[in-house]
Amino acid sequence: MKVTRTEFIKSAFTEIPGFGYARVPRNIKSSWGEMATTYLAKRSQLVLSIHIVDSRHEPTKLDLQLHEWLQHNDKPQLTVATKSDKLSNNELRKNLERSARVLRDDSVVAYSAKTGRGRDDIWRVITNAIA
Repeated sequence: MKVTRTEFIKSAFTEIPGFGYARVPRNIKSSWGEMATTYLAKRSQLVLSIHIVDSRHEPTKLDLQLHEWLQHNDKPQLTVATKSDKLSNNELRKNLERSARVLRDDSVVAYSAKTGRGRDDIWRVITNAIA
């Protein structure tokens, strides 16, 4: 499906802070959960959440909580496993299988900013969501 320039320009991307790795005071970080929940729950315009995980590591408890919350609240999502270029094909396959098992989601997409792996798949999901 093709998305027109106007449709794309009307789209907005919003990043929610990474809970596990941000270097901020604990009291600020603790307020993010409520802020993110409120934002995600009340945004009627939300057509897709892209959940970014590190392909080199098992998804964290916070990753699992976010994934389950999105599913429970019927929020469309795509899980993207970044840094796929840092693993051999065998390691990547095993880690994607592990992520899919932990998150109970077979649609985890491997992505590499360095090689471009997964870029077309991700853009296809985004353009379908905003079309």
